[in-house]
Amino acid sequence: MSRTMKACTVAPRSLEFKTESLKRAVQLPANCSRSKQICRLPHSSRDVTTRARRGSAHTSGTDLRVCEINDTTGEEECSTIEGYYEPDDLALMDGEMLVGDQLTSTLEHRLIVWGSFLLASGLFFDGYQDISSATLGVEIIAGYVMADLVSGVFHWGVDNYGNEKTPLLGNVIAAFQGHHMYPWTITKREFCNNIHKVAKPTIPALAFMWVLPLPDSLNAFLATLTVLSILSQQFHSWSHCRKSTLSEPVVALQESGVLISRKMHGQHHRVPFESNYCIVSGMWNPVLDQNRFFPWLEKQVCAATGVEPRNWSDPDYAWLKECAQNDPDGVCRVD
Repeated sequence: MSRTMKACTVAPRSLEFKTESLKRAVQLPANCSRSKQICRLPHSSRDVTTRARRGSAHTSGTDLRVCEINDTTGEEECSTIEGYYEPDDLALMDGEMLVGDQLTSTLEHRLIVWGSFLLASGLFFDGYQDISSATLGVEIIAGYVMADLVSGVFHWGVDNYGNEKTPLLGNVIAAFQGHHMYPWTITKREFCNNIHKVAKPTIPALAFMWVLPLPDSLNAFLATLTVLSILSQQFHSWSHCRKSTLSEPVVALQESGVLISRKMHGQHHRVPFESNYCIVSGMWNPVLDQNRFFPWLEKQVCAATGVEPRNWSDPDYAWLKECAQNDPDGVCRVD
């Protein structure tokens, strides 16, 4: 029996974004920078009409009036983004916190993180003794390159599919969606609090690698890939920090492209969050975005399953707020 496949097309997005869940958390919608777009910003007691410009700074909490000329009727259609926030610095440092959020590291967080690092270190040192220095160097570099790609695919997946009830990854999905609403909180997290959710699923994976009869030549690569994938959340945090709060080595690594830069990751935080997913170095972002890899992949997923990615529609995170407010077990906490 043949099955009728769903027609997977991206519906036109309205300009009236669901702003309650995105309050003070987004930059100017990308389509507002087109010549036909006019953004009206309140100034003192009156509106000032201004062309949208990328990088312009507005006060936190400003209500943004976005107007578009309808190509068919010629009429101006407007909507309001409440609490609009586009800082000249890409770090979003202020705002309300998600109910139930926790920023400090618990003993459980520390055990998860350091346990995963211990397993990865053992795997690394078990393999490097039997390979040449040149081979070791190649494996480390390959692990670094692959970690950026893996971080992007993983980030794309949890940004666009599932919710707090998704098996195994529900809390990670909730955390990443909470980050879109409250991106400033990642800069306030303690180290183990920030990365433990990414570290947790690597523990059984690393344990499995230990028992598999893998060639020693793969161990350093797999260990490097795993550790950098875990640390990607810390690199992610640094990409939201003000430059003045970062150490000089971190700033140097960001500016040289070794770590994800604040400028590049800032482009991800534009509705509908559909690009620049990679968060280790960001080297894969231009390759994936220019070749429209993720839009192609989304169409394949939709054709096969009928499930549309989140970025095909206006953002709606009401489910996350409701879950966090009725979450006695902490499933939806962005911790």
